[in-house]
Amino acid sequence: MTNHTQRWKPHRFILFNYWYFNYEEYYFKNGRLLLRGHNGAGKSIAMNTLFTFMLDGNKDPKRLDPFESSDRKFYDILLGEESLNKDIIERIGYVVIEYKLTNTEQYITTGFGLHSKRKNRRLEDAWGFVIHDRHRRIGRGPNPIPLYKVEVLDDSPEQIPLDRKQITTEIGESGTVVDSKDYAELINKQLFKFPDVTGLKLFTDVLVRLKSPKLTKGGGPDDLKETLNESLPPLSDHELSALTTTVEAQDQTQREILKTQNDLGFATKLDKGFDDYVSYVFAEKAKYYLESKNAWDTIALEHQRVQRDIETKSVDFDVTEQKLRNLESEIEGLKQSRQELGHEKIVDLDDALQSARKELARILNEKSAKKNRYELNEKSLMDANNERRNIENELWAIDKELKVALESLEELGIDSAFEDIYLAFSDHFKRNEKNGDYLFLNWDSEIRIRLQRLGGLLKQIKELDQKKRDLDGMR
Repeated sequence: MTNHTQRWKPHRFILFNYWYFNYEEYYFKNGRLLLRGHNGAGKSIAMNTLFTFMLDGNKDPKRLDPFESSDRKFYDILLGEESLNKDIIERIGYVVIEYKLTNTEQYITTGFGLHSKRKNRRLEDAWGFVIHDRHRRIGRGPNPIPLYKVEVLDDSPEQIPLDRKQITTEIGESGTVVDSKDYAELINKQLFKFPDVTGLKLFTDVLVRLKSPKLTKGGGPDDLKETLNESLPPLSDHELSALTTTVEAQDQTQREILKTQNDLGFATKLDKGFDDYVSYVFAEKAKYYLESKNAWDTIALEHQRVQRDIETKSVDFDVTEQKLRNLESEIEGLKQSRQELGHEKIVDLDDALQSARKELARILNEKSAKKNRYELNEKSLMDANNERRNIENELWAIDKELKVALESLEELGIDSAFEDIYLAFSDHFKRNEKNGDYLFLNWDSEIRIRLQRLGGLLKQIKELDQKKRDLDGMR
């Protein structure tokens, strides 16, 4: 059959010159057929011929009797009982089933022709056929295929059945005519479509068993089960070998499943332990990361603070550098005035110079302490290395200039005579030295001013050194 929605179903059943049927047609309703009649009317013969002789062409007498008796042969059925049909000594008959494809006007016809002579008590010939042209039918349609020809005998029309050669000619290319032994293969190929004819044989055997009286007379599920089991074909050695292999494979698979389940349980425990370990390690790493991040944030803030200090000190450094240049100019002027100072003033200036040196030493110590602090923070301030190098270069230049200024100041402390003041007031003194009340107020005032300027110079030097130490502390 094709599928569930469109399939081949029995449509018409024809009996011609068969048993006591001259010519009868029976139509199926949705693939079903109900035969009614009195005992001996031929219902059982018709049904047993229809199912299963017409399905596979098996002429075994047991297939024709519900009780599987072999007393009645096929030639008996074809010719009829001799006591009732003694005038029939030879006969050709036909049994035909027409199948229709649901919801269409397409047909496939299968049939059997039988020839027998009573005196020989056997079938002389039997041939099967399939009409696969879906638009040609037995006795129907625009190009019908006949089972007989009509001849007038004794002024009466008679239906003379076609013999094998004649029916073969009538069917022509529309179908195939074969010997009875090839009928099963032909009908399976054209209609049933089992993988091979063995499948058709198994199917018909089941139908025969399902028609047994044990089931038709109220057999229960156990009887049906027994019948179906008996219908199963015996297993071949090849099939048993394949079954054994399959069972062994199933056993092996079951063992592998159990082993896999055990392995899975172990792997699950191992996986849980590993997850716990990973969680612990991850927590430790996260803790270390947070601590490191906090430390880094602290260092970054310190770096930003130092960076701001560097920027501020850079501005102060520029201002101090300018002041150093101004001091250098003043020192040069003071050198010219050192002759005007007296010895006592020079001593005072020397004391002031010594105090300045002590202060400078203190500043240098603080510078060293700041430098140590700078070195401790140096690792955290890697990003400021380039600016630090620039500042160090500038500090080196300042150190050099400071050394020159200190050397000049030391020379001033030793040699200064304030020569410019002396030159400025010497002529005035010569003109007024005879005055007994000549006062040196102007000299004293100018010298004080000059000393104040020197004191301012020392203060500026201290401030400059303080700034230098601050810059050193940021290294």
